[in-house]
Amino acid sequence: MQQNRPYRATGLSANLKNRVSKAQAQKALASLHKEGEIMGKTYGKSTVYCVLLPKLSSACE
Repeated sequence: MQQNRPYRATGLSANLKNRVSKAQAQKALASLHKEGEIMGKTYGKSTVYCVLLPKLSSACE
């Protein structure tokens, strides 16, 4: 993804022109979250996912 912003499964599916269903996107995002590749936060019934950014101190080294 070229933008650094949060996504939901619905938005991800729409950005991929529905080539990936919402259910498939949700499973993929949940799997990446479980593996620690992305961050997820639940608000009510929906979960928003973000890419984990490198820490600033490691970028300065």
